[in-house]
Amino acid sequence: MFRVWLPAAALLWLCGGSLGGSGRLYSEEDPLVILGSGSLKPTVTNSSSAWLVQFYSSWCGHCIQYSSTWKALAHDVKGTRPAIGVAVLDCAHEENFDVCKEFGIKFYPTFKAGRTSSVWVAVKRFCWRRLQFSLCLHQGNQ
Repeated sequence: MFRVWLPAAALLWLCGGSLGGSGRLYSEEDPLVILGSGSLKPTVTNSSSAWLVQFYSSWCGHCIQYSSTWKALAHDVKGTRPAIGVAVLDCAHEENFDVCKEFGIKFYPTFKAGRTSSVWVAVKRFCWRRLQFSLCLHQGNQ
């Protein structure tokens, strides 16, 4: 049994992304901003825009399933920029560990947004259409 398992595990490890398992959830072609530890605060803090930020982990099954919905949200609101910005930050990247901890991210996906009530109304309406509301948003403390 071990003789079969070890070569199979080695093959999966070596092939990684070519088998489709470890691809990025979001790319520069998506209508959203991909943030990192160095760009989160300058982009979102003290911005005149309201930002909707998804903190996710690239290995999280819920995040993988939800990525198409988040892209659709970004596409739906891209005409409202600069009033509303949609962004993502991958907490699975080591360079983002500290900023995710600082923002109190403990579960994936976690959504943080501005405190503007009109933004929350628009997001809630969108989420009701796209998913069950209980899985869609967890309003953050930030």
